[in-house]
Amino acid sequence: MISPKRTPYARVRNVQRVRRRLSDGRCNYHHYHRPSRTKLPGQPGSPEFMAVYEECERKLGARAAAAIQADSSSAVL
Repeated sequence: MISPKRTPYARVRNVQRVRRRLSDGRCNYHHYHRPSRTKLPGQPGSPEFMAVYEECERKLGARAAAAIQADSSSAVL
């Protein structure tokens, strides 16, 4: 059984969950894409969260592919 104070959330790769304590004692959770340090809106699994997450992952993949291509071209020379 899930404690009423703890809400379940979907775990997503490369996402950091940060707890912020508010002045009235409550906690808010913010989610960030670790490699790009982009703040992700909404809750994990929501449409807006997944849209921004997929865009961050796509940029990360393009950056990694460019780095591999640059390494392989410099090794040939």
